[in-house]
Amino acid sequence: MKYFILLGFFIALFSSEQARAQDTDQKRVMQVTARAVVLDNLMLVTMRDFNIINPVAENNYLFISPKESADAGQFRISGSSNSYVRVTYVIYEEIEEAGGNGGVITARYVLSGMNVDNQFQSLLFAPTGEFNIQLGEDGQYFLWIGAELDLSFALPGEYFSEFTIEMEYT
Repeated sequence: MKYFILLGFFIALFSSEQARAQDTDQKRVMQVTARAVVLDNLMLVTMRDFNIINPVAENNYLFISPKESADAGQFRISGSSNSYVRVTYVIYEEIEEAGGNGGVITARYVLSGMNVDNQFQSLLFAPTGEFNIQLGEDGQYFLWIGAELDLSFALPGEYFSEFTIEMEYT
């Protein structure tokens, strides 16, 4: 049985300076929403939104660590106690500016997880796009999502992306 979680990412860059500048005046707006289709008792709940407003880009890169950053998104998977779940997700994508001005943001998503709510001790998953987890005795598992965003080719405008994560019992 497969479960699909669709996260809509809204990234807006309002001026050329915001897309390319490396100073602390950069402004980024992001809205994360999660929608789950639950076919059994396996579901994903957003506990904390992914935040790209506070981090500062350095050398046209923005990195949000899933293990160390308070800006990482946090999710809780709930299901049957001690069951095994396969998780698959998109690792890499190029996000084109919605207005067609030629701007591109390159995103590489990074996930970490643990069966208790402890981000800093969570296990960083290899960037293969798939991993297996075991839910805890309470039927829960926590995931944190971070990203490396390359803003080198970003131009002013709006950038939309959908991060998809798929879960199934194994």
